[in-house]
Amino acid sequence: CDIVLYVLKADNRTLGEDERILQNIVLPSCDKEKIIIAVNQIDILGENEGLHWDTRINLPSERQAELIKLKQEDIATMFSEDLDIHTDKIVCYSAIKRYHLLELLHSIVKTTPLGFIFGILGLMPRAWIDIAEPEWKDKYESIKDIRL
Repeated sequence: CDIVLYVLKADNRTLGEDERILQNIVLPSCDKEKIIIAVNQIDILGENEGLHWDTRINLPSERQAELIKLKQEDIATMFSEDLDIHTDKIVCYSAIKRYHLLELLHSIVKTTPLGFIFGILGLMPRAWIDIAEPEWKDKYESIKDIRL
């Protein structure tokens, strides 16, 4: 496969089943470098503490930002031992709030040959091409002036 985008719900506290799925189903058929863990609904973290998303600026409160970072670190810790998945492969976002969707796309582009296609079509920032996989960066450079 080119990529595995494994989506978790932010308030999911038990990841044992997810770890088993990744270990027994995903990894045997896919390189671990092609796995992205996407943590959706981060806007609901901290609601039980009375925390609320700042809708004026569409950002988490300071405490929610801390909880998001802790969630990312917890997932990385749980998955790093057996699966070797680090925090840079874990993207926390909120689809409904449209928060960090660009970061999710960026992670997908960095991980997959789709990044090459986005680059050709001019659908991503030039800086993203600079950090793309060398194989796709070279292909982009060789045909960047022949856009469709």
